[in-house]
Amino acid sequence: MDKVKKLINDIKTPLLSIFFSFLVGATLIIFSGKNPIEAYAALFRGAFGSPAALSQTLNKSISLIFTGLAVSIAYQCKSLNIGGEGQLVFGAFGASLAGIFIKGLPAVIHIIVVLAVGFAFGAIWALIPAILKIKKDVNTVISTIMMNYVSFSVVSFMINTFFKASKSDFVTMEQVLDTARLPYIQFSTFRINSGLVLAIIAAIVLYIFLNKTVSGYEINAVGLNPVSSNISGINYKKNVLISLLISGGLAGLAGATDLMGSMGKLYDGYNPGYGFDGIPIALLAKGNPIVIIFTSLLFSVLRVGSITMQTSVGVSRTIVDAMQGVIILFIAAEYIIVLVVEAIKKKKAGDKL
Repeated sequence: MDKVKKLINDIKTPLLSIFFSFLVGATLIIFSGKNPIEAYAALFRGAFGSPAALSQTLNKSISLIFTGLAVSIAYQCKSLNIGGEGQLVFGAFGASLAGIFIKGLPAVIHIIVVLAVGFAFGAIWALIPAILKIKKDVNTVISTIMMNYVSFSVVSFMINTFFKASKSDFVTMEQVLDTARLPYIQFSTFRINSGLVLAIIAAIVLYIFLNKTVSGYEINAVGLNPVSSNISGINYKKNVLISLLISGGLAGLAGATDLMGSMGKLYDGYNPGYGFDGIPIALLAKGNPIVIIFTSLLFSVLRVGSITMQTSVGVSRTIVDAMQGVIILFIAAEYIIVLVVEAIKKKKAGDKL
């Protein structure tokens, strides 16, 4: 019974956030002179209306799962990683290098190597904010978001100078080798990137790591109370470093799987926005890696379906951005309410605030 109550309590706020986001979206659609029922019907038709549409929705969720997981593990250690987009871009750049210049490997080995390099590049890009945090206690929100723009500029410079494709009308890198491409699982027009399997495995592994291992326990303990955990012998700085490196690596995998599964070559200006979407995805799931799979699917539905909603009904895709904003607003409101309630309880108990 207690587990059922806890489950209801955990999903209550996310469900209310989603409900109110669709309600606000419907209101905005009405003000724009359109029918919200027709708009939402087009939204879900665009996401699920055919095998091809469903394939696109599932494939789009792959990078969102990885960036959601990236935000989740950093947040478990109370280090909010806003730099997922920069880490994603840098991970895609590293994966592209490995996919182009490492030759002669069997496909299975080459794919593993490229994914490992993508993870490593993402982790390297998270290393600077991690060092600033543990050495100078620099807020990770500030350091990681600033590193985004450094990543965009560095990768753009590298593509425009040293790694520009020689026979291309556009500023891109060379196409990655076929042995570095992720295979597809296909049934007629239903075509799923195998990266989805990797993303689901990553979510399961992260769940086990956080809930069933000593290292995961230490990360959670540091997130709950860094002072008490430090007194208990849990190394605060080590766990912050580990959580941010894994976070950056997962964001790097988001870029690597996007490159290997859909694009095939990295272009100048690559900035898909998955890293920023990972923040509300993780917060909506309350950091639970398994739930992140489903919240990522929701955001993928909004991304893919909004195209059909705009083309067939004439409702702007910016409505979806507003809906995502409402979700974040309700999540933030819950945390504010919890803080106020806890403060009141402490005051009544005679504790110092």
